[in-house]
Amino acid sequence: MLELLQSNNMRALVNTFCQRTQQRPKNPFEAITVVVQSFGIGQWLKVELARQSGIAANIDCLLPAELIWRLYKDLLPKQQLSDESPFSRHLLTWRLMQLLPECKGDEFVHIHQYLQGRGDDREDPQLRLFQLSETVAGLFDQYLVYRPDWIIDWESGGESGEQPWQSILWRKIVSVPGVDRQKHRANLHRELLKKLKTSATASGKVPETISIFGLSSLPKMHLQTLEAIATQTDVDIYFLNPCEHYWGDIVSEKDIARHSIRQITSAQGPLVEQDYLEVGNPLLSSMGKQGREFLELLLETDNIVTNEYFQPVENSSALSSLKNDILNLEFGGQFLGEGQPPDKQERDASDRSIQLHSSHSKMREIEILFDPLVDAMCQDILHENCLNHQLHVSAALVVGPGARAQELHREEDSFKFFPVPRPNLILAT
Repeated sequence: MLELLQSNNMRALVNTFCQRTQQRPKNPFEAITVVVQSFGIGQWLKVELARQSGIAANIDCLLPAELIWRLYKDLLPKQQLSDESPFSRHLLTWRLMQLLPECKGDEFVHIHQYLQGRGDDREDPQLRLFQLSETVAGLFDQYLVYRPDWIIDWESGGESGEQPWQSILWRKIVSVPGVDRQKHRANLHRELLKKLKTSATASGKVPETISIFGLSSLPKMHLQTLEAIATQTDVDIYFLNPCEHYWGDIVSEKDIARHSIRQITSAQGPLVEQDYLEVGNPLLSSMGKQGREFLELLLETDNIVTNEYFQPVENSSALSSLKNDILNLEFGGQFLGEGQPPDKQERDASDRSIQLHSSHSKMREIEILFDPLVDAMCQDILHENCLNHQLHVSAALVVGPGARAQELHREEDSFKFFPVPRPNLILAT
């Protein structure tokens, strides 16, 4: 069975995960399979499960691609797949380094011009070839996941539109001696779906339960695989949904402006679907596009059971009001149509739940971040997320472009204030 469990509170999702994990009868020698966006989330889940049940053991945290490849190995034994795909990005890079200089024809004129071009005098021509091969390998790797129909069409003799060199180059890759074209993800995906539709004997080769926790997006191909596997086992998708109402038809103000051009050029034309779109909450419509598209894919899935655990924020701070606005698809506490400004709300001057800072360097950003954390520790603002009444640094989440680049700065003297062992800050870029 495929089940969608959604909430606007990550704490509610992790509590539900822990409860369901404890309630299900479990063979202690069989690993609990959990698919996560990053291994940091997996480690956090293990800690929470241990905190609530007293122990957490034999939990196998996998990335989405790892789970799908493992299913291919277990359910398609005739393919004799290895632990790594023969069409992985780094293997494709080395094959392309061999094939690209040998490609002839008008379709490859621009590629040869790039490879033979003059750049920095110190630049090694082989380095340029490697960089181009690595980029093209990454492109093909994405095609295998997001555009498998293109790959299958190219292998059948189809062309790649305005970039004909791509289809020609792919056919050269799968024609290399020793390369089995049936072992890439596009063909394996098609074969697995066909087998699951015609056979009911796969139940002993898949985990008893597969939990998908905290993913903000998933390729359609992977979702189709999970939907097919759900006929053999339980698949639980824990989705952090900021809004309890349907928000698949909200768009940003910029998108509304683009649609209005159509009304200017063809004012007498019939109304289309885009004419009924609303902005809703502007923050959600402009920054939640990826989550909206993923939610649409989930809701379009057949035979999916939905459970909701939405919780309004019981607080009067500016941040709580913002969260509740997104939860209720409102703007300033009101449900507004296009062009309607919200009523201005007065806030307490001491409310610092939302702060904006401008700094001149990465190190200064960390120093600015350090001050509110220390202040929160002194005021016990987040004590409900911590053991006893002490705020741990692990309760903090750093989100933003370049967050990974700040990782080294957090080992500077400013964060030695926290006792050893110091929990790591969770990063999200």
